[in-house]
Amino acid sequence: MEMNIIYDNHPEKVIIPDSVTVEVAVPGMVARQNERRILLQALAHTTGAMSSDAFFSRRESLLILVNDATRPTPTARALDLMNPMIRHRDVRIMVATGTHRKPTGDELKTILGRHYRHFKDRIMVHDARDVSRMECIGRTDRGTEVCFNRAVTEASDILIIGSVEPHYYAGYTGGRKALMPGVAAYSSVEQNHKLALDDAAEILTLQGNPVHEDMVAACRMLADKVIFSLQMVLDREDRIFYAAAGDLDESLIHAAAAAESVYTVPVSRKAGVVLAVVNPPLDVNLYQAHKAIEHAARVLQNGGVLILAARCREGIGLDHFVRLLQKSTNVNETLHTIEKEYKLGYHKAARLARLMARARIWAVTGVDPEIIQSIGFRPVPSIREVVNEAVRETACGHICVIPSAGVTVPVPAE
Repeated sequence: MEMNIIYDNHPEKVIIPDSVTVEVAVPGMVARQNERRILLQALAHTTGAMSSDAFFSRRESLLILVNDATRPTPTARALDLMNPMIRHRDVRIMVATGTHRKPTGDELKTILGRHYRHFKDRIMVHDARDVSRMECIGRTDRGTEVCFNRAVTEASDILIIGSVEPHYYAGYTGGRKALMPGVAAYSSVEQNHKLALDDAAEILTLQGNPVHEDMVAACRMLADKVIFSLQMVLDREDRIFYAAAGDLDESLIHAAAAAESVYTVPVSRKAGVVLAVVNPPLDVNLYQAHKAIEHAARVLQNGGVLILAARCREGIGLDHFVRLLQKSTNVNETLHTIEKEYKLGYHKAARLARLMARARIWAVTGVDPEIIQSIGFRPVPSIREVVNEAVRETACGHICVIPSAGVTVPVPAE
């Protein structure tokens, strides 16, 4: 069987033996819809008590929180619709980077589109490590000290523009994540993300998920703010498929249900080899591309090989998880270190160590092969050269290919 795999925007031809069955996990196609109509319907039928008319007719200054370039959120398209509604207000925009790096000038132009020129003197970028810009406002029941950027704590009205996809430990992206971790202090994010070590921190799960519930608790400390949320769900072509607007919590719940229908894909059974290809923007670094490993591991047999294909043009990203894996010899040592001291990203090390205790990870990336090897992965030069080798080594009869593994959640049959 011959397959064309798109990696780093280029096709790679892979020939798979006819004796092996191949299952391709791709989100289903949905009917193309009018994006403007979807957004207008969301604004006309808001969740929660406040209507869009009531929010947009307010005269107070407005802070808009938007995602950075590691998310495919169609911020500019949302602003195309809403910009006329906010022209009468004093508007500032903050890029909710969380702990990510500052976006480049070109990335800001991509995020805001034609609105960049209009807002360029009123754009702020959150820096989680700048403690001078943080204000601490309380502590959640789970112990997270909640410190937000002062631009948020001093705002009266906040508009959140986000997108919702499955997330491997927060349940789903979007909604409350614009605030925690989006505009929170590094220490607050670290405390919240430590909860990802809990087995209940699972993909597609909100109720009972400690990471999600801690984020919600943090956001509710901003009860004196007027917060309006627009959450969008995209199809496989990054077009708006669904939108929910209004209350921060309720709009997320509605969007999450739509996201599950778009991003989950049933597969017939687990496979001895799983090829997980990561597309932009999640292929920016290994820290982000790890999401694809989590998705692919759901359908990987014990003793199998997971092949990660992610360009990682910016290398590792936040590297605490890499440093921990480099100095650990087994999963127990990794977990013991985490018990003594948690650093942001250690949850990735824990999950990877558990996975590598039952399977192998081979990686086609732009990261230095020595670094890849030092964390227990096997660096391989290309998809073309490695798939057949993985089939031979595992003697598997079934392969699962996930062409957009960063946002595709395969669900194996029981």
